[in-house]
Amino acid sequence: MHPLSWNTFYGRYDIIELLLEHGADVEADFDLGGSVVDERTGQLEKVTVLDVVEKILSTEVDEEQRMRFVKTRNVLMRYGAVRYATVEPEL
Repeated sequence: MHPLSWNTFYGRYDIIELLLEHGADVEADFDLGGSVVDERTGQLEKVTVLDVVEKILSTEVDEEQRMRFVKTRNVLMRYGAVRYATVEPEL
């Protein structure tokens, strides 16, 4: 994983914004090669930090965690993040 991935996984939106301000790639693979296989097509799919945040938000998290990841998603989207994976990444 790279610094953007680590901070995304922990919902550190403040650090994420700092990294993005200084050139981090919002579209980089979440764990540098950790694509997932689409079982329907057998093809590898890129998984980005936004894909992982959406997966976390789809699970049961407490309200404090939910707010931290909503803020994380907002920062990522402000910097142009888009979802790539059509299959769910494993956490």
